[in-house]
Amino acid sequence: MVDARLNEAETACIKKLAELFEQGKPYIRPGPQAPDPLNLPPKSRDAILGTMEYLGLITDAQHGRELRFVHFIISPKTLQAVREIAEKEKEMPMDLVEQMKLTLRQKPFVAWPFIVIVVAVFIATAINQIVGMLKSLHLID
Repeated sequence: MVDARLNEAETACIKKLAELFEQGKPYIRPGPQAPDPLNLPPKSRDAILGTMEYLGLITDAQHGRELRFVHFIISPKTLQAVREIAEKEKEMPMDLVEQMKLTLRQKPFVAWPFIVIVVAVFIATAINQIVGMLKSLHLID
């Protein structure tokens, strides 16, 4: 149902729509004075809501002369879409940094050699820099 090529703003919009639907607020009427309950960026608001309408996540959209999507109804499909997004987020593989952090937290016997190596490299680098500085000042030969 939900295309994997949604951008972050569209994914955030789907989550907000589902949240409003669960709160019992399926009717959205952002007016000129009323704040937009979806907090969409003004430049991409029409495109994002057009995508939501295309996916069937909002229905009965009404448009005004100055503002598109003056009124619309949140579809119950948003709840299913949020579940699909959550499933896809769970399936996404962790990046290398996250894997390292998780391994180091879960297995301290792996973390200690890693820490020792980092400290040893730091000390060796510091000694090398100090010796280089002393040589350049002709304090040692």
